[in-house]
Amino acid sequence: MSLKQCYQSILYKNKREQKGWQIPALRTVYKWLKDNVPEPVIILHREGRKAYDAKCAPYIQADLSDIAPGSYWIGDHHQFDFWIRHKNKWVRPWLTAWMDMRSRALVGWYISPSPNQTTVLIAMRSGIEAYGPSDAVKIDNGKDYDSQMFTGITKSQRKKGYLDEYLLAGIYGMMNISVSFSIPYHPQSKAIERLFETIESQFSRTIATYCGNNPENRPENLQTKLNQQSTINNAMDFESLTERFGSWVGVYNNTPHSGVGMNRRTPMQVMNMRVSKRVISPEILDMLMCVWSGKLKVGKNGIRFKGLLYGQYEPKLLQHFGKFVRVSYNPHDLRTVTVYDAESLQRICIAEQNELIKYGQAVAEGTLREAMQQKASVIRAHRNWINKRSMRHMDLTDLTIKALGDAAVKDVSTNERPVLRPVKTPLDLHLDEHLREKRQRLLRKAAGAENTPVIDIDLSLLAESRPTRQKLKLFGNE
Repeated sequence: MSLKQCYQSILYKNKREQKGWQIPALRTVYKWLKDNVPEPVIILHREGRKAYDAKCAPYIQADLSDIAPGSYWIGDHHQFDFWIRHKNKWVRPWLTAWMDMRSRALVGWYISPSPNQTTVLIAMRSGIEAYGPSDAVKIDNGKDYDSQMFTGITKSQRKKGYLDEYLLAGIYGMMNISVSFSIPYHPQSKAIERLFETIESQFSRTIATYCGNNPENRPENLQTKLNQQSTINNAMDFESLTERFGSWVGVYNNTPHSGVGMNRRTPMQVMNMRVSKRVISPEILDMLMCVWSGKLKVGKNGIRFKGLLYGQYEPKLLQHFGKFVRVSYNPHDLRTVTVYDAESLQRICIAEQNELIKYGQAVAEGTLREAMQQKASVIRAHRNWINKRSMRHMDLTDLTIKALGDAAVKDVSTNERPVLRPVKTPLDLHLDEHLREKRQRLLRKAAGAENTPVIDIDLSLLAESRPTRQKLKLFGNE
């Protein structure tokens, strides 16, 4: 309850119960508070601990000049302060982001209806593909960023000081990325919070459906505007928002920064100063950056995962009957999963989900989750996405991005290239077997013999003997 609402409540009670209190004017109360109560005390009791830590609590300012660009990333979620249309409803979208601490560059990001482990994975992969993996990450204490999938241990295990083996250290450990965790309710320990403030001031405030970050900042006519058909017709969806935010990111990464150690250089200029860069092969990244499950037990019909059955007729999997395994999968395609031994991470096989395969339709994990909740058809739910609406005229957001872009510094290429440092992972041992099995599956599918056993031969030799364009296209990844 605000001070004004509390004051009005007291006035009402005094009049109704005839208390006879001598109540001063509201402006007198405000003046007394300003003169007698310290502002940090007011913020702590009125806005809570998080606001107090953000606005008033002292903190140690870190010197980032000794950190190499691209070596230390910070990850977090942030909900935009505006509304967009999604499946004929108004929703406030979420941003999952990774920022490079030294250069302040927004290296990886993804926009979704709600954040989860999958959005963290997608955002991280986009950053690795563009800049290579970092040496270390600082992550939020939330359940998505410090999940078992990424750190190899649960939060309760980590609090007890539990340390797992290297092969179970999760995705970070496989890429030799060290992990640290942010202090709860302490935004200064996460420099990415400052980036989120910049996003809100430079991007979100220009959106017609801006709603503010609290009721006090909410436009008075917002609800009326949201009910207007013209607002609904011109509202952004996730596709158009992703495109426009991507334009803003390009401008931000090339705009001079006034932060400590930046010396008015742009994030990209600082990023290009690095002398070395870690690199990882695309094939290993495909295997590694799939979503990993917890332990699953192999039954007589294979593995039941997310309500679906995998590997029902896979001989290699049936040999592990009664044992525990883990699966990794592409969050955009649940037709197949790759199965690994739960303890050693030894690769077992690629298991197919027959019911989805026969329709030839790749189904996203988020779509499947929503379809299961609503008990609706997967295909119908997938087609409910609103089509992108083309913009006839530039609005305030486009004009703002253009104005910021005019002032941005263009990236100047340099003849000095960073030294590439290949990343070794435990999955390197399984790469040849993984690619061979994928080529064999493609060949069987092309021949219309997916369910027919074939001789176990090395198809890569066949591909190398006659490297024609048709062969290369057939076998893929060659």
